[in-house]
Amino acid sequence: MRFTWLVIFSIIVVGGIAVRMNPSENTYATWLVTQESQRLHTQVAKGVVHLVGPLVVNQSTTVQNYGVCTVFTTDIFGQSVMVLGAFQTFVPLHIPSALSHSA
Repeated sequence: MRFTWLVIFSIIVVGGIAVRMNPSENTYATWLVTQESQRLHTQVAKGVVHLVGPLVVNQSTTVQNYGVCTVFTTDIFGQSVMVLGAFQTFVPLHIPSALSHSA
């Protein structure tokens, strides 16, 4: 019986932490812009991405908030990028090959 209460208490604590650490859309936009700018070669291109990227990402992103995690879907350049956000961390679920080539 004691073990059951410990498990229930642990789930409640972890769930509460997850809810508080669920990333915002602005945090996601900053993360995505940083990821994209890392693969660019010139400082001018990186500057442009950092300047207009957050606005473009925020306008083209739909958010599905599940409380403990959020799924961000960004439709950009005819491609759909899907990312899971939880505990202030982002895990790409679907990144089209045209956007995922590294520099």
